[in-house]
Amino acid sequence: MGIEERFALQGVKILVVDDDPDSCELLEMVLQVYEEAEVRVFLCVNDALADFSQFQPQVLISDIAMPHEDGTTLIRAVRSLPVEQGGKIPAIALSAMAREEDRQIALEAGFDRYLVKPMIFEELLSTLRDLLEETIEVSRSSV
Repeated sequence: MGIEERFALQGVKILVVDDDPDSCELLEMVLQVYEEAEVRVFLCVNDALADFSQFQPQVLISDIAMPHEDGTTLIRAVRSLPVEQGGKIPAIALSAMAREEDRQIALEAGFDRYLVKPMIFEELLSTLRDLLEETIEVSRSSV
C-alpha cells in the first residue's frame, strides 16, 4: 500500500519539540504544508508541557537531546498524565544518537518509536501513519 493510500494526516494535531529551530521549521513545513496536519512546535520541553493540555495533540514528535529538559523528561511527564488527558498519546523520538542503547532508553522512557536524524521524511510519515492506525485499531477493539 503506497503512502498516499494510507491514513491521511490532514487535520491531525501534532506536537513537535526540538531545540533546533531549523528542524522545527522543516518538520512544520512537511507536516503542515504538505500533509495538512495541525502542527505546533516548541523549542523546549517546559513550553511544550505548558501547552499540552490546551492543544490536546494526537501525536508527539520530540528530539531526545535538548538543553535543560530532554525528550525523555518530556515523555515521562506525558505518560504520567491520565489517558483522557493524553497520557497514552502516540510518541516518536528523534535523535542523532544511533546507538541501540540510546534507542532502548527512549523506548523504555515511553516513546513508541525511535527514528535517527537526519531523518528520511517518508520514514517519518510512514511511522506517523502506522502509529495512528494502531491507535485507532486499539480504540476500536477496546469498545
